[in-house]
Amino acid sequence: MSTSAKVYVGNLGWASTEDTLRSHFQGFGVITDVVVMKDRDTGRSRGFGFVTFENKNDADTAIQQLNDSELDGRRIKVSIATERDGKSSPGHGYSQLGGYQGGYGQQGGYGQRGGYGQMGGDGGGYGAGGSYGGGQDGRFGGGH
Repeated sequence: MSTSAKVYVGNLGWASTEDTLRSHFQGFGVITDVVVMKDRDTGRSRGFGFVTFENKNDADTAIQQLNDSELDGRRIKVSIATERDGKSSPGHGYSQLGGYQGGYGQQGGYGQRGGYGQMGGDGGGYGAGGSYGGGQDGRFGGGH
C-alpha cells in the first residue's frame, strides 16, 4: 500500500488560489490537502504551494506530467516536497527538492541565508541577523 506524498508547486502567479491549484492537479488522483502560501501583509500568493496526494504513485505521475506546465499564465515547477530540518519557522516545514532558482527554500527564505530563492537572489535580502543585506547572495547584514 502506498503512502501519501506532498508535492511542491513553485512559480505560482499572485492570482493563484487553492481552488485553481486543486483543479490543475485533480485528474491525477485523490488529493487530501492543497495550500497556497500567502504573504501575511498582502494576502497574495507568495509564489509557491503544496498539493498532498493520498497515493505516492499519483503524486509521482502528477510531477512527471505537470512540471513546466502552464497555470494562470505561468510555467510552474513541480517536484516532491521534502521535510526541512527544525530550523524552519512554523508553517514552513517543507521545501522544494532540487535547485529551482526563484522559489523559496534552498538556503533562501526569510532569515538564515536571506532573500528569496537560491542564496538570496539578486539584490540581497534579509540576512541572518535580520538586517537587510545588499549583496548578490544576501549574506551582508547584522548577526554574523
